[in-house]
This record gives sequence, structure tokens and C-alpha cells, in this order.
Amino acid sequence: MSNTVRGISKKHTKAKRSVNRRSTSVVFTSDDENILVADKSGDVFKYSVTEPSSEGQLLMGHLSMLLDMKLTADDKYLVTCDRDEKIRVSHFPNAYNIYSYCLGHTDFVTHLAYIPGTEAIISASGDGTIRCWNLKGEALHCLSHGIQAKTEAEEPPLQQTKPSDCLAIIRCFAYNPHSGALAVTFDSSPVLQVYKVTNEEKTLCINLHDDHNLPCVPWDIQFGPDSSLWILLPLQEKPVALFTYLPEAGDADTFKIKELEVSSLSKEVLQIQKTLSEDWDFFKESLDVPCWTKALAKSRVDNTLDYLKRKEQQMKKKQQPKPSQSEGKLSEDSAKEPSAKVAKME
Repeated sequence: MSNTVRGISKKHTKAKRSVNRRSTSVVFTSDDENILVADKSGDVFKYSVTEPSSEGQLLMGHLSMLLDMKLTADDKYLVTCDRDEKIRVSHFPNAYNIYSYCLGHTDFVTHLAYIPGTEAIISASGDGTIRCWNLKGEALHCLSHGIQAKTEAEEPPLQQTKPSDCLAIIRCFAYNPHSGALAVTFDSSPVLQVYKVTNEEKTLCINLHDDHNLPCVPWDIQFGPDSSLWILLPLQEKPVALFTYLPEAGDADTFKIKELEVSSLSKEVLQIQKTLSEDWDFFKESLDVPCWTKALAKSRVDNTLDYLKRKEQQMKKKQQPKPSQSEGKLSEDSAKEPSAKVAKME
């Protein structure tokens, strides 16, 4: 497997590297001199962009699959999250030196976002919550998105062991540091939610500002340089949708999202849509691929009812009266009597 770094302006490959495991997250350092690659085995390697022939350097490792990572603005800390509900803050580049852990999620942590200027991070998890933390590992805010998971009709109902199992898993997660907007989509729902991250009384708060029903579950979302929200859809006739958010009348702190009409799209956006539609044979192979988040859920077996049933049967068995010694002797004599009669007849 190989990772390729491309120079967008020069249209040529700058470096090509082989990695041992499938990559799950990739970030550049602030000087663009190095690239960090996290893989499914839980390791993070550092590769030099300017020295393509140099070997990758192992920085750190988790005991489970790494799902996302972020570098702070000054490249002082490396924040990583994994399938085992943990968020780790490590010193960079000496990532073996752990600064703190952010503990509180009860399921795999899929996404991270760093909030510059506040030394805080936002995390999204399979437990249905979005949380804010400072780099010391202290929880600042927690909310549940409330979107219910939808199962396919042919799938058998799953045995639920906790309320969060009913909530949809966050599939896409994008944060805009300029406006404080946080966009979220889900793996089994076409709902797009937009939150506002604010700094109130020296702590961070996340509030839902607006939601929108998309035509289908999107593949990905990302904020553009002009703060518009780009959404990649699995639709050949409309592979890309652009949203903008405007303050509501009389309240600059509250905004609503609005999809841009085709007539208002730039020539560059229209060209992107045309290119994606013409190359749809390449993308349509991904239509039937199940969402990657479904493979992260660990199977949970609740055998409490079976245990209590077996326990009740054992108690009833113990409460049954045992036969006395006289009754036992009488039973033995009764068993021997037919044999004695047969011997006498012979």
C-alpha cells in the first residue's frame, strides 16, 4: 500500500511511500516538512516530505486501531483517538511522552477537531456524544446529537444493551475555526447538523443552530477557504452541494444554513461537478460499500437473563426434598425382591 503526496499547483507527484498497514489518518506538520500517518494497527509514523528516500520514523502506538489524529497549531502536542474509547495527548515529536488522557467516551472515538486559541479539542464518538476537552484531559462540555439510528428492513433487530446503541454514528465531522461552526453527518441518516462552538466563561459550549435534510447520506463534508460547506454526495446528477450559513435577522450569534442555487455557483464548482459526473464509473464502485463505522462497533452479548434462568433452576433443584435413609433402604429391598422370587421359582 502506498501514500502519495501531490503538489496541487505543479500537478506532479512529490513523494511516494509504502506503509505496512492501511492508513486511517494523515496530517502535515505546520511547516509542511513532515507528514504523520496513522494506521489500523495503532501506530503513527513520521515521513519527511523533503527527503523522499528517508525511512519512516515510528513515533508512538496505541493498543487498538487509530481512527483520527490532530496536531496543535504550534506542533507542540499530538492528539490521537482509537477504537477503545481513549483520547491521548502526547508531546511532539517525542510522542512516547504522554501529556494526558481524555477519558469519558463509552464507545470508539471517530473524529477529532482542534480549536486554536483555546487549547481545546472536540471529539465525536460512537456513543452518540460530542465532547469538548482541554489538553489537560478535563471535560468541558458534552452533548448528545439525538439522531436515531435507522436499520435496514432485512436486518434482524439487535439486542440493545444501552441507550446510546439507538443513536446514529457520526460519519462526517468538520470544524471551521474562523466561524466556530461544526458540521456533522451520520452513517444511517441524511440529516446534516450545524453547531456553534463558543467560549463562554472560560469554558467551551456547543449549541445546535440548524439542521437540514440532505437527499441521501453524504460521503464526506468539508469547509472551504471562504467558510462555505462542501458536501460530497453519492449522486451522479449532483455529486457536490454547497451550503452557506447566514446570521439570522437581529441575532449575529445565530445562523441558518442555506444551500446555494446552481445559478450562484462559480465556474470552478460547476467544472468540479461536471468532472465528477463524467467520471462516475470510478465512483459508483463505492455505492455498495458499507460505511466504515459499522465495522468499529464491538459485539455486545447480554446473557443476564440466561444466567438468572439457570440460577433459578439450580435453586429449585436444591430446594427439592432428598429421600431419607429408610426410604432409600426400602427402595433397595424392593429392587431385590423380584430377583429373590425368580431364584425361588427356579
